[in-house]
Amino acid sequence: MNENRQQHLSVKLNGLDLWTHYSLPIVCAFVCVLIFSKSTGHDSLDRNTITIFLVVAVLTTWMQTHMLRFTAFTTNRDASVNYHAVMKVIKAIHWKISKDHEASKIIATVPGFPKSARSWGERVEIQFDGNHVYVNSICDPRRWAAITAWGRNSENVELIRHTVMDG
Repeated sequence: MNENRQQHLSVKLNGLDLWTHYSLPIVCAFVCVLIFSKSTGHDSLDRNTITIFLVVAVLTTWMQTHMLRFTAFTTNRDASVNYHAVMKVIKAIHWKISKDHEASKIIATVPGFPKSARSWGERVEIQFDGNHVYVNSICDPRRWAAITAWGRNSENVELIRHTVMDG
């Protein structure tokens, strides 16, 4: 069951978070529609511009969707032990906890700018299922639209991995 869950588990965003997460591809698609509606159909510059914006829209949609996948770790400890280890680290480094379901799920936000010039902030979701831990870190959709955190998302996942695997 856990291997199947691992293959299909991804963050579920709703409302404004979903809109913000996909804002770049939405804007690119809107630009395509705008150019197409004003185009006479004979201008190669219009066709080339539409093609470029469509390619960017498709690639960023794929990238943003891929970023919603969880990274899975199998540990030697149960969910409760993993949960408490992660909570201890989160509190020590001052992440803000926005959702906390004892031994099953934590959603926290990581401070970004101005504390870090590398990103606006990240949203980290950790789910616990037996001895499995699922982690996702994305640019915080409540802060600002962004497609990169300049390595901070990977660092957040690595911190949780280190906590549950080595800690």
